[in-house]
Amino acid sequence: MNIKKIKSIIERMSPKKLVGILEDVLEEIHDEVIYLRDKEKYEEALQIINRTSSNFARYMVNTEWLNDMLYHKGEVLFALGRVRESLNAFNKILSYNPRDVDALYMKGWILSDLGRHKEAMIIFRNTLKSEPNDSDILVNLSHELLTMNKFAEALKTALKAARINKKDDVAWYNAGEAYHGMSKYQSALQMFEKVLNINRKDDEAWYMKARCMSLLSKNQKDVLGALRVAVSLNKENKLKAKKEKDFLPLRKLGDFQKLLK
Repeated sequence: MNIKKIKSIIERMSPKKLVGILEDVLEEIHDEVIYLRDKEKYEEALQIINRTSSNFARYMVNTEWLNDMLYHKGEVLFALGRVRESLNAFNKILSYNPRDVDALYMKGWILSDLGRHKEAMIIFRNTLKSEPNDSDILVNLSHELLTMNKFAEALKTALKAARINKKDDVAWYNAGEAYHGMSKYQSALQMFEKVLNINRKDDEAWYMKARCMSLLSKNQKDVLGALRVAVSLNKENKLKAKKEKDFLPLRKLGDFQKLLK
């Protein structure tokens, strides 16, 4: 799509014709950006967004199209690892509409990525005031609470999310982490089993299952079996297990030492 050529044509149009044509053009640009984003062609998507913003800025002021372009710009910048620029895009949306739930959600996500967990927690809590049953927001809030060792509140929040969406494996996982943090290992084990019933390839759930089983003094072969699956799915779990205190009872076992070589 030749955006500059379209711009020159639009500028010669009467106001009545302009409205309909501009809607069609921006809709087509929107669809192209979504297509490129979904294909993970983030640089191309960003180029189109920037050209559109540059050439049609005065037509998009105070419109949903400006919000739309800023939102997708924030998305692709985040995907490209340009996190602070992404945050600026969502902050700009919020300067126009402080209650934009989608922009607030993404801002909370980015702040969490930047390690600013308390700020992220506040944003997710505030967002829940308008969307109290949004399971995604609840899951993200529970994650922030876990990072601050607020296990009881994290558990309550994660379980609410899991009740709303029983297939949300992250909600069940966060509940398991909360139970583990509260030293309720049997309940934690049940949560990780729920995760694995949804996704058998979740290496973190297998790893946490092994930790809970070890703490509960389960059969050591079964503990090693769960840990072996975790390691086979993600080799990083081998390094974690070497330092993990929950596996102290296994450290003298030849099979444990062999697994972690």
